Amino acid sequence: MAEEYRDEDLDGRDDLEPDTSPEDDAGDPAAAFEALRETVEDLAANLTREMTTIRKGVETAFDQIERQGTPVDYSAELGRIVQSLTTVGERLKAVEQSPVLRQGADHYARALERSGDGLVRNAVQQLERQASDLERISGVLASHSRSAFLRKDQDIRMWTAAGFGIIAGMSLLL
Repeated sequence: MAEEYRDEDLDGRDDLEPDTSPEDDAGDPAAAFEALRETVEDLAANLTREMTTIRKGVETAFDQIERQGTPVDYSAELGRIVQSLTTVGERLKAVEQSPVLRQGADHYARALERSGDGLVRNAVQQLERQASDLERISGVLASHSRSAFLRKDQDIRMWTAAGFGIIAGMSLLL
């Protein structure tokens, strides 16, 4: 972590101008040179401290990068996700084009109603045909049963007549 550079770090100085004490002579080049030398030395020391701080920060950053290891490559997984999204998008487009969604529920409700009406109508017609067939068959059966009843009566009369005939024939022969 880099330390921030502050002016207070310069031995309590607020600016970079040399100290001029009232005793120093403004025109003395040796005093001015000495003040400049001190300022340059202070700046060099501060720069050295800052460079050390920056170096430590860079080393720390490199250490953290080394600890993290190689970055994980997500490109293959992202490619599969994009491919899946493409497939889902195509399927969604196909569903959107479906006539079921375009026509709406009311349309299909009416269509089911119409087909239900047609189905009921066909069932009623078939039931009526079967009822008429049943009536016709019952009429035919009734006529057959009447003729069978009449034949039975005829058979009884014939056997009765045959019996009387045999009795009469035997009595005549005797």
